Amino acid sequence: MRFSAVISLVVLLGLSSNGLSQCSAQPQQLLTNCAFDSTTTGWSFPAGFGMFSHNNSVGNNAVGSLECASEIDGTIHWCQAQQCIAVSASTMYGAGFDVMLLVDLTGGYGYMANSQARVTSYSDMCSTIIGASSQAGATVFPTTAGWVQTSGDITTEVGATHARFEMNIFVNGGVAGDEISGVFDDAFFGLGMTPVELQTFQVD
Repeated sequence: MRFSAVISLVVLLGLSSNGLSQCSAQPQQLLTNCAFDSTTTGWSFPAGFGMFSHNNSVGNNAVGSLECASEIDGTIHWCQAQQCIAVSASTMYGAGFDVMLLVDLTGGYGYMANSQARVTSYSDMCSTIIGASSQAGATVFPTTAGWVQTSGDITTEVGATHARFEMNIFVNGGVAGDEISGVFDDAFFGLGMTPVELQTFQVD
């Protein structure tokens, strides 16, 4: 008799195989409210970069996520949430988040939506910038993507005491009155917190 099974697993550096569904329980996690289970507490939203709310019906690994409807800045539709974190200088961190588009402009205008995880180093509590912001990861969305992960590594600047972690989705194009919208979930920032890959294979 022949048996077939499909096995999926997330391989993480420095994390257990429980993965990002337990982001708040990981000792390396530096973010507050990484999973958005019930609130948006701990996050700030710069003016003009999206209208945010808590979504209590959609989530990646569990119910609860951060929802955003974009605002337009020139020709760029933006959603950006951020958090100021105490860090060590000249240190490599893993950073990222899961994101899903709800409404995209790609069908009507031919512009592709993007997401980015960005980190900026500061010599104080996120007032005085050191160096330039670094992109920890970027994703270009296909027309229908479902949940995708944007992640990577960044190294804080010499003299940094804090860093601002940003997660965003944007479309460079479109016109006023249109919008993109999406949901963020399972954000992470910490030592050794970079997912390697999602592997799917078949066992015969």
